[in-house]
Amino acid sequence: DIVYSPAPSETDTVRKNALISLVGKNDTISRLAKSPILLSLLCVTQNLDQVKNKAQLFRESIKILLENRQIADEVSQERFIDFLKELAVVFFKLDQAECFEKSELDFYAEKYFCNENDEICDLLQQKYLTCGLFDKSSSDDTFKFTHRTIWEYLVAEGMVGRDKNEVYS
Repeated sequence: DIVYSPAPSETDTVRKNALISLVGKNDTISRLAKSPILLSLLCVTQNLDQVKNKAQLFRESIKILLENRQIADEVSQERFIDFLKELAVVFFKLDQAECFEKSELDFYAEKYFCNENDEICDLLQQKYLTCGLFDKSSSDDTFKFTHRTIWEYLVAEGMVGRDKNEVYS
C-alpha cells in the first residue's frame, strides 16, 4: 500500500532547520533532544530558542496541546492547567498504579470546574478527557496521563506553595 504523505510546508521546514541548528548550538536543547518524549515536545514548541529547562518545555507543550483542542484563551488555559495540577497531586497521593477510574475523574472535574456556572467552566469540563493529556485503557474504563513525566511535572507544579509536611509525606 502506498501512503500519501503531504510535502512539508515551508513553516515545517523552517522549524525543522531551526531545531537542527539549536541542537548543535544550544546545550539545553541538545540535552533535551536526547529523550524521545522531550524531542517530540521540542518539535511542537514555538519559541525553541527561549526554552531553558524541562519544566518550561512541558508547560509550553501543554499550552500548545490545549490550543489545538480549541482551549486557546489564556484564562481557560490557566484554569485547565490548574485543574490538571490539582488532579495530578490528588492521584499521585492516592494511587501509584497510575490508572484512574472515569467516575473519579468526573468527580474531581465536577468539583473543580463547576464552582462557577460560566461558559469557560462548561467548555473545560466537556474537554478535559479529550485534551490529549489522558489515555483511556483499552481493557476497562480507566485513564492515565499520557506520559509519566508529564504527570510528574504536573505533580511538582501542583505541590508548589503547599505545606512542606504535605510535600514530604
